[in-house]
Amino acid sequence: MKFKKIVASFALLPLCVTISHAADVAGTLCEKTDKVVFSCPLDTANKIVSICSSADASGSSAHFRYIYGRLSKPELVFPPAGHPDTDAFANSHLVYGGGTGGTAYSFSNGGYKYIVYSISGTNFDRGGVLIQRAGATAALKEMKCRKGKIVESNDKTLIDTTMRWKPDPDIQAHGLPSVH
Repeated sequence: MKFKKIVASFALLPLCVTISHAADVAGTLCEKTDKVVFSCPLDTANKIVSICSSADASGSSAHFRYIYGRLSKPELVFPPAGHPDTDAFANSHLVYGGGTGGTAYSFSNGGYKYIVYSISGTNFDRGGVLIQRAGATAALKEMKCRKGKIVESNDKTLIDTTMRWKPDPDIQAHGLPSVH
């Protein structure tokens, strides 16, 4: 009977996210064995947005997840557990005048596009999440990161991996969408 309870417990794992933090992922929604691609606490609602990378069982292949919500209760995990992330995410470079630029990670889910962005320049640091309906030109909502609280990876291998993702054609052509 004890064995059945253990098996039943493992069967529930994909339905929940257990948050346990190491020093490098503290305050993010990434698990202690993950690498943080991007994370920040949002200005409102005491929530966090994180993009996390984890290796497969062999340690050879990275899997990526977008996680949004509170430390105690993630509200959106993409892709869902058990679904591959192959080609799920796009990575676009943001270039502005005056030595300002950044990165936008995007994905589509349930008829909406989610864009996690980070822009920095001289005395300038901004990031957040934009949400827009599929096919729309404007964003429905923007959730901004708390000032000075953006965490981004400095891991060259991880950065190289995300730079090989396909670019988002809308962001490449028009930049980040404005909020209406």
